[in-house]
Amino acid sequence: MKGMSRLLIVAVVSIGIAFCLSWLPKLDSKSRLNAQEASAFGSSSAAKQLNDQNLVDLLMKQPLFMDIGHVEWSDSILSIDLKTKQGQADADFIYRDLYTLSRLGFNGTKNVSQLLVRIMELPTNPNSQSQLLVAMEARREDTKKTDLNLTQPGIINAEQYVSSHFRLTFTPRWLDRQSH
Repeated sequence: MKGMSRLLIVAVVSIGIAFCLSWLPKLDSKSRLNAQEASAFGSSSAAKQLNDQNLVDLLMKQPLFMDIGHVEWSDSILSIDLKTKQGQADADFIYRDLYTLSRLGFNGTKNVSQLLVRIMELPTNPNSQSQLLVAMEARREDTKKTDLNLTQPGIINAEQYVSSHFRLTFTPRWLDRQSH
């Protein structure tokens, strides 16, 4: 009888182990799915859910001419400060960066409802403060005028697109530069 009870115990333990092992592929596929949702950009070009975990990855992949000075993500509002050295704020570069960030905010993500961008000029004197040159306020509903999927930087004029779709504020410092 002892042999029969041992055999029964071994059989029950073996069946239990086999049952548990059958769950491993399901757990692995669920963890892979969660990892794909958390990544900033996967292999697909579909819009992503922006969050605190993928914000840095998403911004680092953007081809910007200016450096990022400050970023804030709160309640579906993405605020970005770009910084440029004094005298290097070329209008074409500024408009291209504004266009790139608008594509990121509204075409690259699902949950950005408002994008605020400021272009700040760094001072030559370390004791001075940065100067605001241009500010842009963009809302998702502003992009309904044109489908961003159809526009490419080489095909459209970035200045014309940004100026016609979003609210821009220019400081006197910027306006003086453009008049020269």
